Amino acid sequence: MYKYNYDSLLFMDNFIMRASSKWKIERLAYIALIPISYWFIFIFLQNFSDTNSLTLAFSNDFNKLLISFFFIISFIHLRIQLIKVYEDYFNFKKVKFFSILTDIGICFCLLSFLPVLLLN
Repeated sequence: MYKYNYDSLLFMDNFIMRASSKWKIERLAYIALIPISYWFIFIFLQNFSDTNSLTLAFSNDFNKLLISFFFIISFIHLRIQLIKVYEDYFNFKKVKFFSILTDIGICFCLLSFLPVLLLN
């Protein structure tokens, strides 16, 4: 059991607390976000002028999979970076509180995004 066990909500308590593992996860998230971000920007700019074409672009299963990866990797990256900020500026109780708040916010965002994937 770790001294700082506030990352257990998203099952990240095994690798978030070790600096070398955190570094590896950060780099993997960066590497994964680069091509998928370019794809997201390209698809969005190509289809944003017309709602029907954007809906049609996201009705494709491959595009749904890629957009899901984009949001999941982005939220993991966001969470890791916010936890680093919390650890730098807050004491343990505040880190735990803001970590839970971050987890709730990420879960809410993911749940609000699910209908976009399922309804098309």
